[in-house]
Amino acid sequence: MTSTLNISHLVSIDRAGNASIAETGSVAGPPANGGTIYEIRNCPANVSAGDVAALSRGLVLPSGVHAVDYDRLAARQSGSCCGGCCG
Repeated sequence: MTSTLNISHLVSIDRAGNASIAETGSVAGPPANGGTIYEIRNCPANVSAGDVAALSRGLVLPSGVHAVDYDRLAARQSGSCCGGCCG
């Protein structure tokens, strides 16, 4: 397991699946523009916010879920069906 410092990043994903770091002051959940803001929790200290956003591209979690641990997100990108994001 990767060493973490309980660092979280908020990532904004638009309707097309494009991901970027959410604006300062944002909160996890559905913003007015139709996208979603997700909290990526327990990120390793050596992973930048930009790298977290890149891993989040196309992320879709179940309705009402707006947070996922970094390890699950990384598993999704390394070939796991969804990294456990779907339930």
